[in-house]
Amino acid sequence: MLWMEVVLPAVAQIPREQLLARIQREFVDATGFEDEKLYVRFSEYGQDDLIESDARIAHVVLYCPRLRFDVKRSLASGLTAAFADHEIKPLIHIFEFPYENIAVDGTLLTDADDELASRPFYYVIPH
Repeated sequence: MLWMEVVLPAVAQIPREQLLARIQREFVDATGFEDEKLYVRFSEYGQDDLIESDARIAHVVLYCPRLRFDVKRSLASGLTAAFADHEIKPLIHIFEFPYENIAVDGTLLTDADDELASRPFYYVIPH
């Protein structure tokens, strides 16, 4: 399960559907993962929550299997471009995990899905 948390400035007034589509497109282009597997949650912060009041920064946290360095580089570049369209600078954190560290409905993903159980920690992305 791939999950992304995006915290945007409340004043940005960005069309979420447009940004979501671009994020998913950049994610698929960089990783090769299918876009329907990426879940994105948006939330906002107010200008009073910032020390620098004119900053337009998004905090992006991606939870995913381990990615090769070249894939991370491509992903960071693509996501930055997606936010740049809206004059927002993203701060991107990539948290990697093996599937055995995730449980859904009380069951580890590796116990629920033999294909996931057979994957190495470094997810093999075809070229």
